[in-house]
Amino acid sequence: MTIIHLTMDFIIPKKLIEVYSKSTHERALGYDEPLNLEMAEKKLNQYAQTQMYAGFKRLAICKIWKDDELVGYCLPRKIADSERRGFLIEDGLDWYRLGTIFILPEYRGQGIIETVVKQFTIKYPNLVWKNCALNIASATAAKKAGMVFSHNVYHSADNKSWSFENVDDCYFGYQVFKTPVKQGVDILINKPTHLL
Repeated sequence: MTIIHLTMDFIIPKKLIEVYSKSTHERALGYDEPLNLEMAEKKLNQYAQTQMYAGFKRLAICKIWKDDELVGYCLPRKIADSERRGFLIEDGLDWYRLGTIFILPEYRGQGIIETVVKQFTIKYPNLVWKNCALNIASATAAKKAGMVFSHNVYHSADNKSWSFENVDDCYFGYQVFKTPVKQGVDILINKPTHLL
């Protein structure tokens, strides 16, 4: 029986450096130029030391394992207050993102992302997924993981303005998916144990 499991920490095993380097070859993840192993290790060490990536504090570097083989990673984080409006997030609840998520090509199409979402939402039940509207595979993975389409977001070319509609200066679209709100679960997780 195959087991998919996650480890969430800032430890950087050698295999993660290789996987991260491979992920930078995919333009869909936003990398302008691929990183060699040396540069990939440097970047990962920087993320581990600062616990920051793309300007946001990360929960961990989440390693995705299939049995004992490292097959991918993601960089999860809590949604910042400044992002709540763009994600149409309900007040009073903590929401999270898996952030950049990558699965090695030879392991794709095996339901791994669905399992990652299910395992991640045990502890962090309210999850937001944002992908480029042209990335059909990412949208399909979100739906298969039980996430529901919420809305589109359009950004200007310079990324300085955005809209919920495709207006003159905002044209590059993203899709936003969410897990169904689990307010009761969130309240129980955050309630002090002496009140349970």
